[in-house]
Amino acid sequence: MLCIPANSQDYPEEVWGKADLIVSEISGFNFPGIDYYVTDFKTSNDTTEWYTQAINKAIDVCSEKGGGVVIVPEGIYFTGPIILKSNVRLHISDGAILKFSTNPVDYLPVVETRWEGVDCYNYCPLIYAVNETNIAITGNGILDGQADNPDIGVHQEVADGGASVEIHTFNFTDINREWFSS
Repeated sequence: MLCIPANSQDYPEEVWGKADLIVSEISGFNFPGIDYYVTDFKTSNDTTEWYTQAINKAIDVCSEKGGGVVIVPEGIYFTGPIILKSNVRLHISDGAILKFSTNPVDYLPVVETRWEGVDCYNYCPLIYAVNETNIAITGNGILDGQADNPDIGVHQEVADGGASVEIHTFNFTDINREWFSS
């Protein structure tokens, strides 16, 4: 994905030349024609509503067998974080809605990620992949992060920049290396 700032007209021409180079090097994806339906991976250990384990198991099996398409069929699926793996296309079908958990505990353990351009450890994002290749998310379904849920309002320390300052400070000190290595 290429992100262009809203005031992109202020960038010199050489920046646009680099953007064109990046876009020219992006190739299409190629996945084997094997389909894996998340509903086939639901076990009796899963709660009746939650599909976190089923979705991630379908992705794991798909990747282990050389890749393919993991299909979320029409319906509503409650889930925690989805971990994408190499050679997997996650297809969200028409009428499918992935409703992500609003409980922060569901996004633990922490993972290596980025916050405002700074490498750090933080909660797992809704969809996560690291060191994976040939992945895609397709379809006309809905990814619902439930940001309008009253149980997960924006915390004041984030709204006033406090969390950003804290992460930047923590990231550039030696204590973070000691904390995460123990």
